[in-house]
Amino acid sequence: MLLIFFHIIAWNNIKDSVIEYVLEVQSYRIANERLRVPSDRIETIAGILDQYARTRPTTEYLPSLPDICVSPEFIRWLTIEAPQIVGFTSIGIMQKLPEICAHWRKTASFELLEIMGPSEKTAPGYNEADELKRLELATTFFKCVTECCYHGTIAYPRILVHPCAAPLSTFFNKPNSDVYDVLNALDVLGLRFPWNFSRDTIEFDWVAWDAAREIVTLCGGDPEKTTTVQMDALDRRLAFECRQQAQATDLPAFLSFYKGLS
Repeated sequence: MLLIFFHIIAWNNIKDSVIEYVLEVQSYRIANERLRVPSDRIETIAGILDQYARTRPTTEYLPSLPDICVSPEFIRWLTIEAPQIVGFTSIGIMQKLPEICAHWRKTASFELLEIMGPSEKTAPGYNEADELKRLELATTFFKCVTECCYHGTIAYPRILVHPCAAPLSTFFNKPNSDVYDVLNALDVLGLRFPWNFSRDTIEFDWVAWDAAREIVTLCGGDPEKTTTVQMDALDRRLAFECRQQAQATDLPAFLSFYKGLS
């Protein structure tokens, strides 16, 4: 009886932690079981996206695999148990990608506009297209606020593929929606979060904006209208005194417009 009594006391001491552990393992097992279908299908999309990327210009910025997977068009297909959904064959997915990519670029661009803040000058008839043109200005620069980032000033559209904006994913033990099932599948496959998922890594670079305005003005342009393409066409070079180089050669260093602002 005394032995049973001590066993009861011992069980009472560890009961809560054991139950907590069992429930945690159970939730992890259930979550992993839910990942079987999306994991297989994500790998299918990866192959098709790679084929699609090979058909596009090398200068075109495309969404990453995680960005594709969390799009509304794909989430249902990734998580439903049915073996086949109309339109989601290899050919069907390939046909959907141009629209998906265009939608991603537009959505990401508007997220950047939110980071920039509202435009101070809005004329009558100002519309969505005019708003997007702000990103094309030669004065539009962003920066990454993560401590380990070494990229400095980042122009548009290169900011759309900035690696820090798509950090390594994490596993959600208690997914409460199809989106989190897909995110867990991405984590199991060693992939990253979608672009700007945390919404706390990108800021507008006001210092670069101010410097760019001065440079554009010196080049005879209007900071409110001059675009990146126009500045590239001018092919101006910035000269500045580099201490080490000046000591060796007494010559200034020459950098391109964007390199000088970085």
